[in-house]
Amino acid sequence: MSLVQRPPPAAVRTCPTCGRAIAARQRRCRECLLALAPPAGTGWVRAGDAPPAAARRRFGIRWTRWRIVQLVLVLAVAAFAGRWAYDHYIYEPPKLALAAEASAQAGAPGVAWPAADGDSLAQRRTPARVALSETPAWTRELGAPVRTDATSDGERVYVGLGDDRIVALRMVDGEQAWAYRSPNTLWSPPAVVGDTVYLTLRRGDVVALDAATGVERWSVHTGGSFFAAPAVADGVLVVAADELIAGVEAASGRVLWEVPLDETRVVRSPLILAEHIVVASGAGVLVHDRATGVRTYRFPQSGNVGITSDGTRVYSVSANFAVAVDLQARLPWWEGLRGVWTQLWIWGFASLPPRPESDWIGPTRGAPFRAVHAPALDAERLYIADEPGTVRALRLADGTEAWRVEAGRQAGAPTLTGSGLLLAGRDALSLRATADGAELARLPQPTAEQRRVLVIERGVVVLDQSGRVALYAAAAP
Repeated sequence: MSLVQRPPPAAVRTCPTCGRAIAARQRRCRECLLALAPPAGTGWVRAGDAPPAAARRRFGIRWTRWRIVQLVLVLAVAAFAGRWAYDHYIYEPPKLALAAEASAQAGAPGVAWPAADGDSLAQRRTPARVALSETPAWTRELGAPVRTDATSDGERVYVGLGDDRIVALRMVDGEQAWAYRSPNTLWSPPAVVGDTVYLTLRRGDVVALDAATGVERWSVHTGGSFFAAPAVADGVLVVAADELIAGVEAASGRVLWEVPLDETRVVRSPLILAEHIVVASGAGVLVHDRATGVRTYRFPQSGNVGITSDGTRVYSVSANFAVAVDLQARLPWWEGLRGVWTQLWIWGFASLPPRPESDWIGPTRGAPFRAVHAPALDAERLYIADEPGTVRALRLADGTEAWRVEAGRQAGAPTLTGSGLLLAGRDALSLRATADGAELARLPQPTAEQRRVLVIERGVVVLDQSGRVALYAAAAP
């Protein structure tokens, strides 16, 4: 048998397991990954020497450790694909529990203003007409700064104060009907449905009060941290915190269901639509199936300040851009890998992952949105006001600007009324035409400060941050 000339004898040896010829200096076999002891001796290696018979019996047809690793990887990919297919095509999530009584339903703005942004779609729109008369029907000092937006059932106006009180003022004369002191910090505005006022508190409590007397009807702890007002539909109070979305029976306070959220601060009241629940967090817009609670879509948008909907789309506004999202949009199949893909892009190993699906994104270049307020919505346009004073109307069809005006520093969100677009400026209230933004009326205010405006059939309620409240009587029909 011939001998094959190799490097010096001590430079080559044979793996005792698989029989592969390897360099003597190697401490691990490249074929079977066996850790090797230092070479015991020297010698020539015969060409064509077969591996030991024991190794052949042990590995059969060369099932080496590397091939086992490959098999494990294949099985892991198969398991991932199988789980994805099961979740998307086979698994049917359980239905969320319903309320025993479905009578509790938030009304439409007009006689009342039941939610912080008007109604369950947050359109900030009312058919009530506005008269900016110079003399208010009444004014009151609340004795503490105004902390939250106000709501009203037409008989009383409800607002949260900086000393953690909720006060109810009679619409006829502005006198205090009652006050309720919160057991912990109050950041979110109240919601009023029928004869009940609902509160969400900072440390995770949900409270129901009698609208006429302020007496507590029930209280329940759900966990999470509440900065957004509750929403009510079909007898269910939907509350959104940093950690969860929960459904609470409006009549009894019984927690019906909880859905994990795992997001940054929820900034606005949830939208309750026919088939969806939409939440605006500090990191994006989240769409959940109303029947099961399963998340169907997420659009990343940092600094979100408000969302609204026309029933088929969701419109979201942040300090950077506005976006329109079809409610039927779905997450891509690879959405679970978006974080890994983004990290690879940061390291330069992959292209930028595609942005989630949207119908349009509003203009940002040359006219970026600065600190903005919650938007208002009608059938044709989305109205946005930023604090420095730029007011824009974006066409719902494509997101382009219909008009833009400079209206002076804005202290609060705009409101669509039967008389036009009402703007809450720092130094004045102004009424503008929705078609082109032309000013129709103007009412100077006694102080230049942050203020909130509420419009109902009885008139316009103006709440200054310092604690002054005034009612300007409604226009004649």
